[in-house]
Amino acid sequence: AAVSPECLYTYPAHATHVTIATLSSFKKEDAPRRDLPPKVDAAYTDAWANALRTVLAEQPVAEFEIEAYKVEVSPGAAFLHFTDPSGSIAKLRELVAKARDEDPELARLADGEKGFGVL
Repeated sequence: AAVSPECLYTYPAHATHVTIATLSSFKKEDAPRRDLPPKVDAAYTDAWANALRTVLAEQPVAEFEIEAYKVEVSPGAAFLHFTDPSGSIAKLRELVAKARDEDPELARLADGEKGFGVL
């Protein structure tokens, strides 16, 4: 028997992505950003966006390809596992860490100037 359309959602191609970093867990009850006031959370999000733009402008990452090597199926989803022979994903993650460690606005927020001392 075929799987009914109601039982299957396939993501459009434009929604395919590689997660480089999760800035705050959206699954954990005790995630640092969960209880932030909206204005503080917006400042945090803006600071991250600016920091990432800065490091990517300083050290651009060229277009790259990933290769699928494994399929995994769970009760709720099917996943393709990829490898990145170019090392670009690792470089992007290093740039996120650099932004976290060196951006003055993120440091200011982490120091709690806006009531957010949990970065």
